[in-house]
Parts: sequence; C-alpha cells; structure tokens
Amino acid sequence: MQRVLLAAALISGLFFFGAAPAAAQEDCKEAIIKALNKDLTGVDLTGADLVEAVLTGVYLDKADLRDANLIKANLTGAHLTEAVLTGAYLIEANLTRADLTRRI
Repeated sequence: MQRVLLAAALISGLFFFGAAPAAAQEDCKEAIIKALNKDLTGVDLTGADLVEAVLTGVYLDKADLRDANLIKANLTGAHLTEAVLTGAYLIEANLTRADLTRRI
C-alpha cells in the first residue's frame, strides 16, 4: 500500500494542497497521478483528515481508511470495495450510490 499524507484535498477537480510523501517522493507522485484519474485503489489514508472532502466517483477499492475523519465528506458513487473503514468517522457523510461491497 502507498502512504500519502494529505493536509487538505479536493478530489473532484482533483488537486492537492500540501500532499507529502511519507516514504519517498516517487510514492507521492504515483498517488497524485492515480488521483488525477480518480484512482486511489490501495492507498493508505489511515487517520487522514478528510472533513468535507469531495470524493465523488473516486476508486478507493482496498484503501485503508482506518480512523479517517470523513465527517461531511461527499462519497457519492465512490468505489469502496474491500476498503478498511474500521474506526472511520462517517458522520453526515454522503454515501449515495457508493459501493461498499466487502468493506472491512
């Protein structure tokens, strides 16, 4: 899994503020390229602060969102197949048409 730290994110027009690699600069570049395609499959967002993030239609299959703060996040149509959501805060999050198949 890739580990990316996000200070703030808008993943609809897809741009990042303060994205920084946790391990290496190349990992961050790869994650941003994937994000531009709305593909965050397998990304490690453990404990990420994504309050009010716009994640419409984003592929977060097998992503680790453990303890992530997704309060008021817009996950309309997001793909969360086999995503780890243990301890994630989803208060007032919009999960309309989100695919939560086999989430953990």
